[in-house]
Amino acid sequence: MRVFLAALALVPTLAHADWWATATLASYHFERKGYNEQNYGAGLEYHHDDVWRGGFGFYENSYYRRTYYAMAIWMPIEEG
Repeated sequence: MRVFLAALALVPTLAHADWWATATLASYHFERKGYNEQNYGAGLEYHHDDVWRGGFGFYENSYYRRTYYAMAIWMPIEEG
């Protein structure tokens, strides 16, 4: 957690079009069974090029547990 917050604090110094700060805020559950719908969290996303992106972050999931994630995104098709 401390490492992530330190990395997030560096975002202004890394200000470049390829880095993005992300946030998670909320979810909605159609089955109203006491799930957490305030899923606050933060992350960083890096746009390597037009096809590849990656990111990592954390949020509080629907079961009130902190969840960490890392992702790689491949987008070979561009529309428009």
